[in-house]
This record gives sequence, structure tokens and C-alpha cells, in this order.
Amino acid sequence: MHFHRPSKIGFRIFLLVAVLCFTIRPGCAAEPFSVALVGEGYGKYEIEAISRRVMTEMEGAVVYELCPSKLPAEEFKRFGLVILASSTAEPYRPEETKEIQQYLLAGGKLLLIGTAPRNLLIEDASVSEDGRRRRAPQFLFGPTQSKENSSPAMVNQSDSPLLSGVFSKTQKPFWLSDGIFLPKADCENIIGVGEEALVLVGRFQVGRGEVYYLGHELFRLVKKAKELDKPEELDGWIQILTNIIKAASQK
Repeated sequence: MHFHRPSKIGFRIFLLVAVLCFTIRPGCAAEPFSVALVGEGYGKYEIEAISRRVMTEMEGAVVYELCPSKLPAEEFKRFGLVILASSTAEPYRPEETKEIQQYLLAGGKLLLIGTAPRNLLIEDASVSEDGRRRRAPQFLFGPTQSKENSSPAMVNQSDSPLLSGVFSKTQKPFWLSDGIFLPKADCENIIGVGEEALVLVGRFQVGRGEVYYLGHELFRLVKKAKELDKPEELDGWIQILTNIIKAASQK
């Protein structure tokens, strides 16, 4: 009986396969998706509400950090998604906004809630030469607009993944009325006033990154649901938040 000694190349391939089989184990979990919850002032109530009612349900797939103060622009890149709640004590200055824009262009994700777009200044208000008139501040994604006691917002894209499971309990939840809208014609207007390009729930692309917009604050909706005795209708808004986080983590 004759035995053939394996070649050096064959032996090295065998070792490589053996190492891969040992180190790459089926079923190993990927690193959790990282989310920053940022909100000063009343925004702290919003990030606490999202933490309790959304993030705890996604434990294991998502890790998050509560930032009840301003998150420095240079730290956005530490997170896959930054959720910026409405109120901040101090908006991001133009140079900081430019850094946040670079974060998005490189593939970062940003969720703006309520008046949060007003936190992203690209030009501050200034006094004109005559010292009387002031030039209005300019924002990266434009200012927001409040609409109260108006006709309900319309669902413009019922097949959007962001609306998956949202209307399973009711087709007309109370949060379709009123709200803070983002006037942005180039935004994917998922729920809003289409003919006026007013967005209540939307999404748009910035380079390789994405920006989501929500015109309600969860903590205020919680209070209103109790006042109206419609707690079950709150589930739809919570589902939108959940869908946004899942969508951001998969891209």
C-alpha cells in the first residue's frame, strides 16, 4: 500500500479551511445597531418615552444611548441612527450643521421629530445694514409649520414599509389630525398634505444617508391618548417609530 504525501499548497489550503470552520460559527449574532436619542428641554421627555415604549422592545437588535444634552456634531458618526427630538437649548451652528451633513452624505441616518429641523442652522439670523430688519435664519431642511384644527392628514403611500402594521387596529387614528409639518417638496410624503407638500411622516435621501421626519412627539401623544381614552390608537405611532429604526438598521 502506498501513501501520497500532500503538497505544501494542499496542506496550506487544508489549514485555512480548518481555521475558517473554527472561527466562523453559524448563528453568531451581528453587532447590535447603535442609536442615539438626543433631546434637550422638552426633548428629554420625548427620548425617555421612545426609550420606554420602543427601544426596550428591540433589545438585543439595537443598542441605544440617551443624550439629554446636545450631542456634539463630531460624535454623530458613532451611531447608525441619530434621533433628534424637538427641543434643544442651543441649535447646531452652521459649521456644526455642515459636519452633520457630512455624516449623512457618508451614509448616516437621522430621524427629526417635530420642530427638530429648526435645530440645523445653515445661516443664523442677522441684522441688516440699516440696523432694523433682521434676516430670517436658514435651516438645512427648512423650517417646520404647525397646523391645528385642520383636516386630517392623508396617507399618501399606504404600501410604504414605514406603515407596515400601523393601521391594523384603526384606519383613522387621532394622530392624523393636527401636528407639525415639514414643507419639503422633494421629501417622500408618506403621510401629509400632498398638494401642499406638507409632510407629517416622510423620508428623503442625502447622499448615501437617509433622513426621516415625524411631526408628532410620542410623549405628547401618550397624554392625548389618555385624554381621548384611545390608548390603542397610540400603537400605530409606536409602530411607525419601530419601523423607522428597523429600516435604518437594514441599510
